[in-house]
Amino acid sequence: NMEVIELPNNYILRETSSFTVCDYQTSEECFKQMVSLQQNTFSFLLEGSKEVFSDKTSISIENTSFLLMKKGHCLMTEKLPNSLNNYRSILFFFSNESLLEFIQKHQIESLKNSHQKSIYPFQYDDFLESFVNGLLHISKLKSEIQTKLLQLNFEELMLSG
Repeated sequence: NMEVIELPNNYILRETSSFTVCDYQTSEECFKQMVSLQQNTFSFLLEGSKEVFSDKTSISIENTSFLLMKKGHCLMTEKLPNSLNNYRSILFFFSNESLLEFIQKHQIESLKNSHQKSIYPFQYDDFLESFVNGLLHISKLKSEIQTKLLQLNFEELMLSG
């Protein structure tokens, strides 16, 4: 099955904006599914486990961690936590333009690493757990309000690092 899943386009039917959130739940596991990320993506894993393959590296996480994935292609494996619960992840998409605007606004020295990896894992902490709960609430709101709130959330997230 070489079908490519495009994110966020496959899950969000409206025009994608610079920030989008998606409460993604599934009862089906997938193994090395080709995924094309149209935007950079935070995948806040809530239930289950996930493995992402990109740039000859693979990163596995349980729901104590989350991932930042750069726009581009990767392979994803998603496993259910158990037979009763769904796999669940809050996906927070943001465009390259919004990242550049943020860097300029806060005059952040851009990272001078010669090799920028495509996937970065992070551990949750108290701030991030409440942050993800906030994203869940936002995901239920109207899309115009969502975009405005997500921009603030994005800055909060980036500055909390």
